[in-house]
Amino acid sequence: MTTMLPAHASTTTAGISARVTKGKTRRCALVVAMASGLSLAAISVSAETVQMPRPETAARVASSATLPNRGMTKAQVEQRFGAPQTKEGPTGEPPIFYWEYTDFTVYFESNYVIHAVNKHKSQLQK
Repeated sequence: MTTMLPAHASTTTAGISARVTKGKTRRCALVVAMASGLSLAAISVSAETVQMPRPETAARVASSATLPNRGMTKAQVEQRFGAPQTKEGPTGEPPIFYWEYTDFTVYFESNYVIHAVNKHKSQLQK
C-alpha cells in the first residue's frame, strides 16, 4: 500500500532536516532577541537613595501637634491652630495658598486643605 503525499511535501530526509533546522533557527533568533532586550532594560535601570528620619526625629514629629486634615477650610485651620506666621498665595490655577506655622506648613487649593507637612529639624533651628 502506498501513501500519496502532496506535490510540495518532501519525503527525503534532507527536506525534513531542512524544515526542522529552519524552525530551530527561528526559535533561537527569538531567544537571542528577547535576551538582548532584557539586557538593554537592565542597563537603563537606576536607583534612588531614600533617607529616613532618625528615631529621635520621628518621635519628635509624632509627639508634635496634629496636622490639619485634608478638606478642612481655612477658617477651621485658623480656629484650631491659630493664626499662621505667614500667608502666601494665590499662585496658579486653581489658586494654591500656603500658610507657614512654626512646626508645619499647610497647603490649600482655594479654601480647602490639600496637604500639610511637618518642617524638618534643620528648618526649625533657623
